[in-house]
Amino acid sequence: MKKIITILFILNYFSFANYITDSQGTVLNTSTFLMWQDTTSDEITFTWQESITHCEDSTTASYTNWRVPNINELITIIDLNKTNPAINSIFTNVQNNGKYWSSTTYAQPNEQTSAWYVNSRNGEVLTQTKTSKNNVRCVRNFK
Repeated sequence: MKKIITILFILNYFSFANYITDSQGTVLNTSTFLMWQDTTSDEITFTWQESITHCEDSTTASYTNWRVPNINELITIIDLNKTNPAINSIFTNVQNNGKYWSSTTYAQPNEQTSAWYVNSRNGEVLTQTKTSKNNVRCVRNFK
């Protein structure tokens, strides 16, 4: 009986958990079915195009289908109840005042030179020219 209760407790715990971390530098969000990188490459900055290449070339945790998240995916890891950084505390490699690229281009007519990013200091969502250097947090779909 004690084994059954323990198993039910564990299943219940994980059914409500949104994030699971592992030792290979990834964080799994069980509600969005996204796997995020949580590696020290977070400390390197890239132009928007360089960030796309960086993620596409990544082999973190032996996966090869990494990409730059779109802005809607990126905001799912923001925690507006926190500052410095305003990113979910499951992530251990975070630049406190880092700007993290999204793959989403700023969609104004005749304006394709900027893209959306998230400021990890306060969770702001802003745009910047694609030639600027920012951090990137690669993501992949796991389902």
